[in-house]
Amino acid sequence: VPVLLYDPWQRYQHCDAHVITDSKDIEPSAVYYLNEREKLKFALEEIVQRHLRFSQNRADLFSSYQFPESYFENFKNLFT
Repeated sequence: VPVLLYDPWQRYQHCDAHVITDSKDIEPSAVYYLNEREKLKFALEEIVQRHLRFSQNRADLFSSYQFPESYFENFKNLFT
């Protein structure tokens, strides 16, 4: 499920995201950022449509936001 960070006050972009500035620049991504209310409906519709048409493995979009397996092992080792 893609994430849309809607931030009309331009204060909350805390992670890398595809910034939506124009209707033509929406590419398949895991995280999007938008700060213009008038583009919100269009952006949501485009994000859904582009993800449905995205032919590659959708999980690949989220790989840069996932911790490597070794991180989990290190975390478990803290408590064992």
